[in-house]
Amino acid sequence: KTVEYRITDKAGRIRWMRDYAKPVWDEKENRLKRIYGAVQELTEQKEAEEALRSSHERFLTVLDSIDATIYVADMQTHEILFMNSHMQETYNGDFTGQICWRAFRNKSVPCSDCTNEKLVDIDGNPTGACIWEGHQKETGRWYVNNDRAIKWLDGRMVRLHVATDITE
Repeated sequence: KTVEYRITDKAGRIRWMRDYAKPVWDEKENRLKRIYGAVQELTEQKEAEEALRSSHERFLTVLDSIDATIYVADMQTHEILFMNSHMQETYNGDFTGQICWRAFRNKSVPCSDCTNEKLVDIDGNPTGACIWEGHQKETGRWYVNNDRAIKWLDGRMVRLHVATDITE
């Protein structure tokens, strides 16, 4: 059994602890012989988790406050890894986990104007931004699109797409 809990040390600081316990049974007598246990302090881990969660929330707040459609897609599989809330509202849903050309353009093959090839060099390194204007048939709007290859958290190369509505 594992239990996590907080304690207050002598200086008044809160400390996180984790107790592990494992019973050892005497099979012949069908009784508990002993309990092996250990205690581990988790304070640094818990503080790091909280800092990461807080940073993640601030990052999402910034992305969700931008009046642009923003998404991230894997450059090899075209899987959508992230959509900001403005894009979710524009497309009436969160298509994370789906293939971008199916979800956004209702196509059966990658888009002919996909910028993936322009975003990396022959060695797979980012080449910079690809900026272009285009009309999105599905929304009926005109956009200035800014695509860029970046390394994702897990190390794979992804396309960051930011589109600003210029229809007006």
